[in-house]
Amino acid sequence: MAACHALRDRIVKTGLSIGMESVNDLLDTAVDKELRVSIDRLLKQFVSEGEVQSYKQLRLRRMGPYALMDVNIVVPSKVSVSVAHQIGERVRWAVLKQFSGVSEVLVHVTAEDQTATATGAADSAHSHDATHTHDHDHKTAAPIPGGETERKHKLMRPQSEIEADVRRVVSKFPSILGVTHFTAHWLNHKLAVQIEVVMSEDLKIVEARALASRVQSSLIEQISDVDDADVHLVYIESLRAFR
Repeated sequence: MAACHALRDRIVKTGLSIGMESVNDLLDTAVDKELRVSIDRLLKQFVSEGEVQSYKQLRLRRMGPYALMDVNIVVPSKVSVSVAHQIGERVRWAVLKQFSGVSEVLVHVTAEDQTATATGAADSAHSHDATHTHDHDHKTAAPIPGGETERKHKLMRPQSEIEADVRRVVSKFPSILGVTHFTAHWLNHKLAVQIEVVMSEDLKIVEARALASRVQSSLIEQISDVDDADVHLVYIESLRAFR
């Protein structure tokens, strides 16, 4: 009789164990520490490259055999809305490409608070007060593999690379003394850049207009992914007076 009770208890215990494993596979549970550390390392790479100022509220959970990720990234306040969206997309696809066990990534994008102090960059990774949410904050999510693919999404390359190429092209014009402002826009999978350049004060208006046209053409011709360029010229004397 005792043997029957022992067998019964063992069967019940085994059944409960299998049942709990099945429930855990269906419910959200915490992911292993190693995955979190690896994703942390990837996000810190974006920060070190300057494209992301900081990140916070990294959440990871497991649903069945997959992991779900949720993170808030802080981008430079001077980037355009479309570029901020592209930064979020690059973060999302980087995670999906490097971690096959992650099936869904939700990225919240906020702009850096200009009122933050010099030490705010470090604090913003931990405090919501160091950032503020704009109307253009967005969320991007990827479904479980088998649906959406990266090939359907042409991503803009990092803005820092584009700006470097723009400054390289502009530097070939002796009459231009420098670039004071640069903005990139990514609309309908096309890249447009806006720049303000300082020109020599001895140029006449008609010469300045022709110069702006040549710079515009050069940017489009020499930088393969630039589809449109808007060039604003400023005389050096006007810039000094403004300052």
